[in-house]
Amino acid sequence: MRKRNRIFMEIIRLFALFLFMLPVHAAHADIVDVATISETRSLLSQMRFLEDPSSDMTIEQVLENPDWQPLTRSNQGYRKHPVWTLVRLTNSDAEPQRVILHNPRPGLNYLDVYLISNQNPLRRLQLGSLRPVSDQSIISRHSTVVLDILNEEWITVATRVQSMGPYELDWKISGTADFSRYNLNSYLLFGFFGGLAVTLILYNLTVWRSLKDNAYFLYGVMALFSLLFQYALNGIFRVLDMGLSPLLIFASGFITSSLFVLAMIAFPIFFFKTARTMPQMHRMLMVLAGFSAVAIILNIAYLIGLFLDFWVVFMAGFLTITASLLVVLGIQAIRLGLPGARYYLLGQGAYQMAVVLQWATIRGWVRLTETTEYFIILATMLDITFLSFALGSRIKSLSVEKSTYQTLSLAQSRFTSVGKAVGMIIHQWKAPMVRLGTQITELRGHLAHADAGPLEFTKRAARILPTMEQDLQDMGRTIDEFGMFYASGDEKELFKPGRIINDIMNLLQKKINAASAGVFFDGEWETFRLNNYPRYFSHVVMTIIDNALDILAERNVANAEIRIRLQPQGKSLALVIEDNGGGIRVNPISDVFVPFVSHKKKEGSGLGLPIAKMVTEEHLHGSISAENTRRGARFTVIVPGLNP
Repeated sequence: MRKRNRIFMEIIRLFALFLFMLPVHAAHADIVDVATISETRSLLSQMRFLEDPSSDMTIEQVLENPDWQPLTRSNQGYRKHPVWTLVRLTNSDAEPQRVILHNPRPGLNYLDVYLISNQNPLRRLQLGSLRPVSDQSIISRHSTVVLDILNEEWITVATRVQSMGPYELDWKISGTADFSRYNLNSYLLFGFFGGLAVTLILYNLTVWRSLKDNAYFLYGVMALFSLLFQYALNGIFRVLDMGLSPLLIFASGFITSSLFVLAMIAFPIFFFKTARTMPQMHRMLMVLAGFSAVAIILNIAYLIGLFLDFWVVFMAGFLTITASLLVVLGIQAIRLGLPGARYYLLGQGAYQMAVVLQWATIRGWVRLTETTEYFIILATMLDITFLSFALGSRIKSLSVEKSTYQTLSLAQSRFTSVGKAVGMIIHQWKAPMVRLGTQITELRGHLAHADAGPLEFTKRAARILPTMEQDLQDMGRTIDEFGMFYASGDEKELFKPGRIINDIMNLLQKKINAASAGVFFDGEWETFRLNNYPRYFSHVVMTIIDNALDILAERNVANAEIRIRLQPQGKSLALVIEDNGGGIRVNPISDVFVPFVSHKKKEGSGLGLPIAKMVTEEHLHGSISAENTRRGARFTVIVPGLNP
């Protein structure tokens, strides 16, 4: 019985409410005939609005209020209290008409929509970005109302709007087909933007891992925050319904926008090396970076209701100054001839247009339409695309620099190798030259003493001359080995790697003796033949063995030894060189091939093994790897071109 009484009283209350609705509607809202709607259009000129400064007006009070004003501007800027709107629809067609109303701004927080049909209440809808998208009759980025209007029926739409962002009061009215087409086009655009951003992010992060250049990392961060900001601002995350809190999604739009601007400021610092190339501009960027930190703090304060007026003024000035300075920086970079500067300027020009237009729509200076919405997204896409092109130009420039550096490094390495070989020749010639000098002195002494008989002189000459001849042959052999090692041209040819290794061992013999090392050859390796570049092969082998001998001597290894093994591996030949010198003391071990990283205690330039790796990969088209064993280090060189 009590439940029936409550229902009865509610009916009486609603009946009393709607008794006075008709004259209020007629006085305050123009009538829109939905039968004449052929395409999507704004209801702005037929709408009225009412301020609610106390934030406590009820629907009854609103409908009785005589202070309704014509709505001349959809964007009312930032407000601290709710605003009500009113519009009246009818259908003059004999057939029922289905229309869809949608608010043009996806990020509007709260829209309480009261629908009244003739003198009968229909329903109350709770829409907005801070309410679950599942509560809407259509899953859309926008707050939407679906209306089925009968012949001669009139429907009043009273809406209470409240938001932490700019107030957009307009309703757009569409037929079902038009709204579906608009929805599809916007999803396609945002999907393309997301796919492009993710592709460029992954690509540049991959390049960053390879080049260790922070400009590529900052680009990835910048593009990521740009994507997150646009998706949060334009309601994409709401539609995806990933289980995130609507408040978290809304707040992320403010935070990611500030982080995006911070990344935009930091990007040219690393991309153009502004501390060196543009010192004055670098100082300005550092100041802006400090202001971007302030912007992040203000955004957080704004979300909890603090500093609203100051936030609006600060963000307008900060974004304008930042965008302008980045454009000026791009012009200065072009004047200095820096790589990628033109693409950077194009990207910043697009970003400048996007910032100006987006801020103009937020402030209400430009109406938020489908065209302006799409233009902002396209300008953002152009920005991240041109910046990626700028990074691509940088890669091209780095590639030229790398090629030049490799050529010079290889030439330097060859020169160093020649110097070492000359030093080895001097060591190997020292003893025979001393002997030759002694023997020549002895012969001269015999010739000076004519009293010695011819027979005695002949005996002494027969004893000395063969030794002198042997010493000269040894010296000649050393020169021949030196010539064979360095005289090979840059042409690919068929050669025996075992012979080259033997020649290297002969050149390094004195160093092998100094390290008290034994060299052992495992397996049947002298019969292999390679169709490749003997000069580069000999360079790699000598670098590895010479490096091993330095370690064995430096660490004073007892029973030092080097083991060399050649073995077929498909159509390639594997050269394995092992020592018992205690291993490579670099972590990670792959850094032994990084320039200027040496695991020797002294006299290590850090270029020998990196150049050997470069020669192996780019000239021999093979691979080289290093690993530690129980006793020492093992280098494996894979060289293609094995000739059976």
